[in-house]
Amino acid sequence: MQEAKDKMNRGYKDSVFVDLFNDKKYLLDLYRHLHPEDSGVSEDDVKNITISNVLAGKMHNDLGFTAGNRFMILVEEQSSWSDNIVWRLLIYVAETYKKYFNETSYNLFSTTVKEIPKPEFYVVYTGENPKITINKISISEKFFNGEKIPLDLEATVITNDNPLGGVLSEYMNFVAIVEEQIKIYGRTEKAIKEAVKICKDTNILKEYLEKRESEVISMLDGYYSQEDVTNMMLREAEDIGKEKGAREAAVGMAADGISLETIAKIVKYPLDTVKMWVGSSKARI
Repeated sequence: MQEAKDKMNRGYKDSVFVDLFNDKKYLLDLYRHLHPEDSGVSEDDVKNITISNVLAGKMHNDLGFTAGNRFMILVEEQSSWSDNIVWRLLIYVAETYKKYFNETSYNLFSTTVKEIPKPEFYVVYTGENPKITINKISISEKFFNGEKIPLDLEATVITNDNPLGGVLSEYMNFVAIVEEQIKIYGRTEKAIKEAVKICKDTNILKEYLEKRESEVISMLDGYYSQEDVTNMMLREAEDIGKEKGAREAAVGMAADGISLETIAKIVKYPLDTVKMWVGSSKARI
């Protein structure tokens, strides 16, 4: 398992989601679709403030930027939906404000209260299972039955069923096409290259992909490699847990006088393994 962890840490890097919006042109497009009423904003008014390493060991697919007096924070989820994503947002905004206070020399012990940027939260869900139909998610609703609590956070959920439009919608279509090609070719470089070709041919993120094709292929390969390693680690942990439970049960049944042959059938492990477990337990006693 340690080897798997080392492999995952070596593959740690930004996602296509983050890399795409490193370009101010696309960042401005994103903001204008989130706030179409704010038509006077230019590229000079938006600033990428994405924070690295908020959650160690995970590929960066959290995006932060400022526009006027707003902190805009988006997280992408490509795997199965989890309501715990609101905690990820909470951790992110805490780190964002911490960085802001440090950079602006904001004195938290001062009696003077200054205006600070207002946060907005978004979850970009590009997974397939389960189908997400909610438009909002909050800590109070999901974890405290809607009770008013001293600390809350609400996020807007963006999916292909309630698309935002613009570059973000193109990106979400791109992810869907990648997943379609993976179903055909497996998690291979061929699948990624086919997806990139299809997107360029159909004018989905065409300009970005023409500029960053090799980097995109590398980032996606890293993402899926990381996901495979994570799943392998989870399976290994599950297997260890099952073996520990079976061993404890076997030792307990042996102490109650049940035959080793019967125990082996019950716990579904080889008789020699059960004998070793019981023998080691007696040796410790």
